[in-house]
Amino acid sequence: MAMSTLTDTTLVMALDGGLNKEGKPVIKKKSFRNVKINATDDQLYSVAKVLAPLKQYPLISIERNNIVDLSEQA
Repeated sequence: MAMSTLTDTTLVMALDGGLNKEGKPVIKKKSFRNVKINATDDQLYSVAKVLAPLKQYPLISIERNNIVDLSEQA
């Protein structure tokens, strides 16, 4: 049976960059690495909401990307 171990977490903020020449939406992403892996979703959400007004573009969404190592259970 496989065992998973959380090794890294990244907070990603998707921002509204407006429209390109063809009128399609431009989404800009800002990533924050080295997030504590034991940070809760609520904590990351709160941090992103506090940082959002400091960004040049409006906030569209908040993502949490986890890196997990899979290994065989001993």
